[in-house]
Amino acid sequence: MNLLRATIYGDLKVILPRIGQYVHYPDVERLTGLNRVQTIQLLKDLWERGVLERRFHGMAYKCPHDDTTNLRPYVTCPICNSENLEIVPLIEHLGCGHVDMERKFIKGDEYVCPKDGKTLRLIGVDYRRPGVAYYCPECDQLFPEVNVKWMCNYANHVFTLQEAKQETMYDYLLNEDNREDVLRSFKFIEPLAEVFRRHGFDAKTYHNLTGNSGVTHLVDVYAVKLDKNPKVIICSVLSDYNIKPEEVLRLYATSLDTKPTMSILVAIPSLDDQSRVYSETLGLHVIEGETLRVVEEALEKTLHETA
Repeated sequence: MNLLRATIYGDLKVILPRIGQYVHYPDVERLTGLNRVQTIQLLKDLWERGVLERRFHGMAYKCPHDDTTNLRPYVTCPICNSENLEIVPLIEHLGCGHVDMERKFIKGDEYVCPKDGKTLRLIGVDYRRPGVAYYCPECDQLFPEVNVKWMCNYANHVFTLQEAKQETMYDYLLNEDNREDVLRSFKFIEPLAEVFRRHGFDAKTYHNLTGNSGVTHLVDVYAVKLDKNPKVIICSVLSDYNIKPEEVLRLYATSLDTKPTMSILVAIPSLDDQSRVYSETLGLHVIEGETLRVVEEALEKTLHETA
């Protein structure tokens, strides 16, 4: 709810990834209190449900041994493999063609060719700057090209770019086509969670729940009550006319995998006829109502009867 509130009211219009030890979304972690893996799963779930849309941000490269994205170039001398390399500017004496490091031409306040001893005064006439090269102090050699690999800063694994793993990074933002649905979430889901709390439940909204299969399910309301008669209730809140059977089957699949005490399907204003038959056949508890007040009263009654 904190994440959706930030996206819909403009505090977090675009959710951007960051690269550190791993790819992560620090703004979402701060808002939700979830860890890195849970945050990525939450964003994926909200995208799959159409709440968020995502755009390609870039490609991250990871160490093939430990998956970290905290990498640095591993540049070595082509002769002795030393990392002790300097990038040095070059000078070319146009008169004799000698090319060397700039510092070897410096003599006092002048440039003097170390090969023939002539003073170089005018750039473009006496000398030019052809660019830079790599200097290895171990070999005392200059190289136009060096060996380039990558090293992870986690455990110093060395690998080529071709050996690295790739991870696609995405930006996330509110799906404007579903803005009204998100607003209804604020209107209905949080008030219904409060009904559970009034009955002594610890109720969480938009909760990631891992089932026996290892699959993570995003449920609208997850309510737990630990007393002499412990209960776990999952609740799916749908707000549309003629809600289709697919939504019923989604809650049923979650229920089968997570084994709650009760699964409640809240339909505002109603299910279609086929969905209602499905719900009864699959053993889901259905609450329908034209208004939030009607639904709250029905939920209060259900929780009282099952106390």
